[in-house]
Amino acid sequence: MKFDYKKRKIQMEYREKLQQKKKNKKFILEAIVVAIIIFLFIVLNSIFKAF
Repeated sequence: MKFDYKKRKIQMEYREKLQQKKKNKKFILEAIVVAIIIFLFIVLNSIFKAF
């Protein structure tokens, strides 16, 4: 019984770590997209003000 409990506990911890990694990647991707949108807004705004 103890072996099964330890095995399940290890599996649960592993799954949690994988989920955290996925969330971190998603957060980084969202931050990059937002930064690109802001950068493009500033650049395009300065270009069209020149005309």
